Amino acid sequence: MNTPTDRWTLSGTPEALRLQPEKTRSLNSRAFTWAHFLYGELLEIDVYTLYFPSRFELPVDEKCKKLLRDFGANTSKKTSVNFWDPRDENFERALKFFDLEKPPAIVLVSGLGLESMDPVGPEETDLFSISFADADLLENEGELANALNRAHTVFAQGNPKEISAFLRSQKRDGILSWIGKLLGKARDELLRWKPKIGLPDGTSIELG
Repeated sequence: MNTPTDRWTLSGTPEALRLQPEKTRSLNSRAFTWAHFLYGELLEIDVYTLYFPSRFELPVDEKCKKLLRDFGANTSKKTSVNFWDPRDENFERALKFFDLEKPPAIVLVSGLGLESMDPVGPEETDLFSISFADADLLENEGELANALNRAHTVFAQGNPKEISAFLRSQKRDGILSWIGKLLGKARDELLRWKPKIGLPDGTSIELG
């Protein structure tokens, strides 16, 4: 379990990320979140994408990795694609930071480069994430590509302050309406796969 004094840094490469404990301990009473260890990675980035593999080198892992590499290669440099190292001894802890029960899963995080973003530090910036963990979705390249494109639109055209306010007040209908305004009829193409949208502090709502 993470405690308010637990602090972590990101290490490794985009192909094999890991969590490393910091040597110093913080007196800050606010809990440490993924925003703290990712904040520096989000500079000049619009969308930061993470893949947590199954740890068994299953066919789904190869499918997702290939599709995400293609996704990164065919979007601007403001879309960052990264993979978590399954050998990381803090792998389960990393999953918990993003409110994930088990791998495989894909997480997209809002970057500080978004025009609508107001960067004021890891604790106050209105960062949010969208995660996909549905097994049928991850196995279906066409549907996954569509879901990623829809989610990317939410980040690119949405307002982080609005979505953060909806999440803090747990207004599910407000989030659904907000996404509907961005995607129109394509909203249901995203929601059918039950994405989870959340804040760094663990507040989240599963949609669909």
